[in-house]
Amino acid sequence: MQSHAYISSSWYDHVNVPTWNYIAVHIYGKAEKIEGEELINSISDLVDQYEEGRKGRFRLSQFSESERRAHLNGLVGFRMSIDRVEAAFKLSQNRKENDYQEIIRQLQESGIQLDQSIAEEMKKLK
Repeated sequence: MQSHAYISSSWYDHVNVPTWNYIAVHIYGKAEKIEGEELINSISDLVDQYEEGRKGRFRLSQFSESERRAHLNGLVGFRMSIDRVEAAFKLSQNRKENDYQEIIRQLQESGIQLDQSIAEEMKKLK
């Protein structure tokens, strides 16, 4: 998972360099490929989870066996045993309050979804 946004130095009330705000999570472990019925069951479970509560709920079982296999043909599934998780973020938390709020404002006004996402995360910090 990673979110990021460019931070213009023009948003500060002083001269500085541009930077980047980010949230990153890296997961390390041993991955195993899953195929066949195990992959179909895994995808079916995932679809069921995200279709829960939706009007006109879709289920993978609506496809015939041949349709299901054709649609899943290009997918590679895996399971992973997690050994280590590393998470880091830099969200201008070192900035003065007025600069911090201006960065949030500028990111919210951006038409870029990643910028707006970072602004929302920054608001949660303060």
